Amino acid sequence: MVEDAIELLPVWTLHRKAISNRLSNRISYQSSLIVEEFLESMKKSYNDNGKRFNKPVTKKCLSTILAHLIYASEHNLRVRYSRSTSHVKGAMNALTTIGVLNFLQRQSLVKQDIAHQSEHSNKQSTFWATEKFEELVKNTVKWSELAYTGPLVVIRDESKEMLPLPAQAKKVVTAVNILNTFLKCFEVVQDGKKQCIALRRVYRDSLELGGRFYTHGMLTYQNNKKALRSTIKIDGEDTCELDYKAMHLNILHAWKKVQCKEDPYDIPGLDRDTVKRLVVRWVNSKPSDFKRVVTMSGKSEYKTEAGRVHLNPDARDSLIEDLPPGIKGEYAYSKLLEAYPDIASFIGQKNIGLQLQNTDSTIMSIILDELKLRMIPALPLHDSVIVKTSDAEITEKVMLKAYQKVLNGFNISISRS
Repeated sequence: MVEDAIELLPVWTLHRKAISNRLSNRISYQSSLIVEEFLESMKKSYNDNGKRFNKPVTKKCLSTILAHLIYASEHNLRVRYSRSTSHVKGAMNALTTIGVLNFLQRQSLVKQDIAHQSEHSNKQSTFWATEKFEELVKNTVKWSELAYTGPLVVIRDESKEMLPLPAQAKKVVTAVNILNTFLKCFEVVQDGKKQCIALRRVYRDSLELGGRFYTHGMLTYQNNKKALRSTIKIDGEDTCELDYKAMHLNILHAWKKVQCKEDPYDIPGLDRDTVKRLVVRWVNSKPSDFKRVVTMSGKSEYKTEAGRVHLNPDARDSLIEDLPPGIKGEYAYSKLLEAYPDIASFIGQKNIGLQLQNTDSTIMSIILDELKLRMIPALPLHDSVIVKTSDAEITEKVMLKAYQKVLNGFNISISRS
């Protein structure tokens, strides 16, 4: 599989603007001029060869392919896709995709690498833009025409199947749509490359579990490490990242009506980074499972890929990276219990992690809405936001106020990097 590639997803398309129909409460999109021009050329090509031309289906596919080509060429990437004709719900029609790509290749606008399917993935083939394509779109397509048209709120069950949205989700959908429209007014560049910013909220089972803001498809700041995120500029200005310190530990203590200490990761006998890695698993695991995984993760034979090869996939995925060699689960568990006695009743509780995410996402929603009212663009992660450096001071105040509002006046520290 080609690693330097983005996946072709039908939720990203190319259009000029959205047109709202108040009578039907639906939104339609006005096509980009380049899409209409290509459609006319394709229609003539099909007619000349006596083939049936389905304009609506071809238009949607073409718009999606062009959007991915524009983004991929900006980031020096390929686009990965499937040529399988087996029907998959929500997937793009492979025959239409192949037809559009072959047309663009005949125009010397794309190149293709057609690969065999593997047992791991049928999305092995790739395509990428030529210099001719890049020259063509350079002055004819605006970056703002790349648009996310997928669902803004998603509720999944435990097997990740999509669930229908309840009526009360309409307010959340509207809020996310307004936020995305606002963020589209600003140019976001990371490492010198333009970014597509489109957020959606993802829940589990109901609107009471999960709900964090995620980007979907393409490559964005959320997929990258902090060092790369530090290169982000918004409208040409440097940015900084403001981060709640030990947010979930603070929330758990606030639920127990106890103020968490300023640096809860400072535990004698354990390295601070080790504590951070342990806490995430400790909160979300049964005590017996936590102890077993920690002990396994500390064994020298499981510190290398070669040593893990004999573990089953679930056991391999459960290992905690970078724990000290020889650490024992019983020792780690007792140290955490000693450090956080007030929240012991939460440990291993069903869905506690999703409940925490629901609270941190509620706080984040308040922050983003307040900053939007102040005309401050903010890029959310889970417990931090990226803003222009000039907006950092006001953002920190908004973050503290939002946390106190949701957690009944309790305080939390915020770091800036």
